[in-house]
Amino acid sequence: MTGADAAADSPFELDAMARALRYQEWIANTVAPHLGARILEVGSGIGTMTRWLAERAPSIATDIDGRLLARLQLAAPTWPVAPEAVLDFDIVGFSQAPAVMHDVDTVISFNVLEHIGDDEGAVRGMWRVLEQCGPDTRARRVIIFVPAHQWAHGSIDVTFGHFRRYRRESLVDLITRTAPGPVHVHARYFNTFGLPGWYFMGKVLKRTTFGMGSVKTMERLIPLFRRLDPLLHSHRDLPLGQSVLAIAEIPPG
Repeated sequence: MTGADAAADSPFELDAMARALRYQEWIANTVAPHLGARILEVGSGIGTMTRWLAERAPSIATDIDGRLLARLQLAAPTWPVAPEAVLDFDIVGFSQAPAVMHDVDTVISFNVLEHIGDDEGAVRGMWRVLEQCGPDTRARRVIIFVPAHQWAHGSIDVTFGHFRRYRRESLVDLITRTAPGPVHVHARYFNTFGLPGWYFMGKVLKRTTFGMGSVKTMERLIPLFRRLDPLLHSHRDLPLGQSVLAIAEIPPG
């Protein structure tokens, strides 16, 4: 399969995100302080966030869609991600993690759980990877980034195959009850300013997608959003956002 063939079948959701470089960087810089020494990314798609992760630590990219995996395989050497670290891997259905995942201490997913019917099974699988592969001498982390607020679930979510959106509390509960032991979870809403536009397009206008013009507009506004959003969530703890980010950690030992 050529790169053009693979690109032709990638979902619009992924292609739009691939053009949102400032937004990607904002997310990447937010999670960077919480990354460990070796990263497993669940549901890498076309690698939009994979390249940011690979700049920070050795990374493993996974997906279960063959056409997306083809694009990952083509792009991985430029990130750099080793060819053997791009895997067809089902986080819900596996029993034994592949040997290449040895020493993984961070499992991360960006906008993946909402696509999985059995999201509880997926998070249990993340913890199972860390139980099988994670070193006892380092903290083991699960990092999850998902769309926020079920009341904002509209026609665009349906088109993109989103089963659900999440409250901060529901995501914390999901992570806590699937963890193999005591776990510390910090969760916060992210990108308050993107939520009204998503709600308006999906719930009011009933659109089934958004144009690249919307992506370009958002990209122009990201520098402002990056300055204001942390103030709303760090100091005001505003319970609103387009997304919710959770960082869960089991200490070493």
